[in-house]
Amino acid sequence: MTAYSAPGAPTVVVAVEQLPFAFPQLQLLPSGTFLVVGSRCYWHEGGPEENAVVYADDGRELRRGTLGDGIEHVMVDVAGRIWTGYFDEGVFGNYGWGAPYGPEPLGAPGIVAWTPQFEQSWALEPSGGLVSDCYALNVADNATWACPYTDFPVLRIMGKTVQTWATEGLSGPRGIIAHGDRVALIGTYDDPSEFVLGRLGDRHFVEERRGNLWAPDGTVLPKSAIHCVGSVAHFFADRKWFSFDLRAVD
Repeated sequence: MTAYSAPGAPTVVVAVEQLPFAFPQLQLLPSGTFLVVGSRCYWHEGGPEENAVVYADDGRELRRGTLGDGIEHVMVDVAGRIWTGYFDEGVFGNYGWGAPYGPEPLGAPGIVAWTPQFEQSWALEPSGGLVSDCYALNVADNATWACPYTDFPVLRIMGKTVQTWATEGLSGPRGIIAHGDRVALIGTYDDPSEFVLGRLGDRHFVEERRGNLWAPDGTVLPKSAIHCVGSVAHFFADRKWFSFDLRAVD
């Protein structure tokens, strides 16, 4: 497991004998330890699987816990809280979770925050139905942003306050970045490079322009994994790492 600085240089490297999950998601905790999370988690009669592990900087396993099934996003904030965004199976139940035979899914709220010890510290109110599938999540220094299915509103979580701005004409955004009252949504079902820029109005996201993001060589941005932090979107395609900063847009 390796953490990289913004210029792309390795800063932390940890070797472990074997990761316990297929297709793991990794995050570096402020303590310098690594968090590894598997997206799937079964509920059995004896209880849930543990699908989260923290490793020390020497590769030792420090602790395990359960963050639920159907995890789409895992991010860690500057205070060390773990944020998880869930896709539909994590929200409504699968793999033993949900009615009629299992407990309510841990991902029922759609977005949940956890302590570094895997104890839930905050969650959206499930009955509000804001999130059926957390398409885009961004954990910045001062707020957490999201754009969920079904209506793709812009969500901003600051402390325990949740604000929403309605959008129009969005379809399947994969990323969200923000700077002040400016917000950009990245990607659609049909075009992963589409860029929708706007600002936060009075209860509505006010669209200013649309366009496409391009690779530095002028080619179309390839299909890639996307990771958004604050005003910056990071794109990972094969061994290439691209980034885009909303602050660079006039």
